[in-house]
Amino acid sequence: MNLCFLVVSGPLEGRMFPFEKGESLSEHSEKWFSTLSLDGNGEKVSVSLRTEKNKFFGAMPELQEDGTIQYLKEKELFLGEEILLGHLVFRLVEMEKGVIVSKSEQVDLTLADSYICEKDVSFPELSAQEGKGDYLIEELYSLGLKLNYATSKKELVDCVKKSFRKYFSRERILFFFWNKKEGSFQEIPASDSDHFKISNNEFSLSRTLVTQVLKEQKPVFCKNVLLDDHFKTSESLHGQLIRSVLCVPLVFQKKILGLFYIDSSKPSQWPPLLTGYAGALASYVSPILIHIGEKETLEEENRLLKSEMGECCFYICPSEKMLKMYSLLERVAPSDLSVLLQGETGTGKEWCARLIHKHSRRKGNKFVALNCAALSKNLLESELFGHEKGAFTGAEQKKNGLVEIAQGGTLFLDEIGEMPLDIQASLLRFLQEKEIRRVGGTQTIKVDVRVIAATNRDLKKDADSGRFRKDLFYRLSGVILKIPPLCQRPEDIKGLIYFFIRKMHNKAEKKISPQVMDALMHYEWPGNVRELKNSLERAFLLSSSSFLTWEDFFPEGEELSEATRKFTHHFSYRESFASFEKEYLKNLFTQSKGNVTSASKLAGLDRTHLYNKLNRYGIEAASFRKS
Repeated sequence: MNLCFLVVSGPLEGRMFPFEKGESLSEHSEKWFSTLSLDGNGEKVSVSLRTEKNKFFGAMPELQEDGTIQYLKEKELFLGEEILLGHLVFRLVEMEKGVIVSKSEQVDLTLADSYICEKDVSFPELSAQEGKGDYLIEELYSLGLKLNYATSKKELVDCVKKSFRKYFSRERILFFFWNKKEGSFQEIPASDSDHFKISNNEFSLSRTLVTQVLKEQKPVFCKNVLLDDHFKTSESLHGQLIRSVLCVPLVFQKKILGLFYIDSSKPSQWPPLLTGYAGALASYVSPILIHIGEKETLEEENRLLKSEMGECCFYICPSEKMLKMYSLLERVAPSDLSVLLQGETGTGKEWCARLIHKHSRRKGNKFVALNCAALSKNLLESELFGHEKGAFTGAEQKKNGLVEIAQGGTLFLDEIGEMPLDIQASLLRFLQEKEIRRVGGTQTIKVDVRVIAATNRDLKKDADSGRFRKDLFYRLSGVILKIPPLCQRPEDIKGLIYFFIRKMHNKAEKKISPQVMDALMHYEWPGNVRELKNSLERAFLLSSSSFLTWEDFFPEGEELSEATRKFTHHFSYRESFASFEKEYLKNLFTQSKGNVTSASKLAGLDRTHLYNKLNRYGIEAASFRKS
């Protein structure tokens, strides 16, 4: 067998440099060598091959940036494999018989200003060459099995980088995923940070490279940036001292999911088989990436749902009044209509506003809240619309208002009924024209903001009396949602109590006895949900017992109503319930005037069941009939 190096790229393209047979190392092992001279200094560069049972092993020289030669560790070579020496790319081939090659040819391996441009931006396919090709196919199969267990993008990146480090030990390997929301590629770092940085400059993707990859949706491989027409003018590649680059798109059903990227500060010595391996791997990664993305989306939606459940107590209120409000809220949220929330203090108007925002198309943008009753007239105007520098004493710099900050999102105006009339005029203009002007400014600023207002006043009555602008009222009340007070929905109280207890899980575990729970459900709660929450937190803090008492909730001595007292003086739930049931039966037969059939219809119980209850409590129906 006659071996040689064929120059496939560079100023001596097409020339061959043979190996001469050296000593026999054993019966099945021989040594071959070829000597190349560096132009200008006469230094010899020796390339030696060792054959062993039809396999080739070589210790390749590598030209350092300071001009010195360093020999790499011996590795297995294959016929057809390409090797970079300086700026010449050699291919190991078998010479045909009869070919005469000059042995005196000098090869210049030093850097030069210009070379013949190589236009190799194609991507070699993975082929099963004997030996290494089979190994890479096995490696690809093994890696594919491991990738199936990746549960996050980070795990996927770790797995792929670990595989490629076997072959690309000195290169930088990066993964970029397309962030649809940001409209850009973002790097997903691996667990082990990449220590193979090319320069100290901040890394940036080449726009020229990315444009070509996105346009063709095929891998792009450049062996030498200096010699490639496509990248000669790429400022980012040259500025970061990148000399060779491989960029593989991650594509699924013609959609770009991300990029797999390898670069080096030296011209490429990567064999075609490995670059093909990268392309084949991309076809493995893409569908797995889709699966991970869908999984992360579901987890994020689940997290947001749990967050909403944790922040908003409306979800656990089963009363008919609240269910009707949920239904209306679900229909209102997706639109851009202004919403006016009406309800007593503490009913949860801001919770409701946040719920509307989270179910609207604006949920990805900001929710900004402002209490209109908490600021003076001048401060309120500046807080809402912002101000220019020098607009008033103390305005030392320009400030954006909350309307601008909420751009694309939702602005919540609490206690809107307390807003001064002249500020109401500015708010009306903003709602009508979708534009604002900062205090002290002349420039008109277009804004896109949904407004949700809340009040505990009767705004319609205030508008009729002139205390509130009628035109503003009609602008704000695109939809009016009335949140019922807690006293009108006592069936929600138990669920709210357990909801707040779960939120206080880090505190000492305490329980509420049935009779105390019954008393809490019959209490009117003038401060509504806010009072209930604060009372529960106070009881948890002050009580030294494992069971909470009425005094723990109301240490100031709040008295029970007479109706509540009737059913809460017993020691057990069974006694409390029996007392309630007996009182209920007496009222039922008083209303039916002792008529069992009428009482049965009113109670929704059959006559036999009703007679059993009368006998249990010793009640006679006839005693309620008028003589």
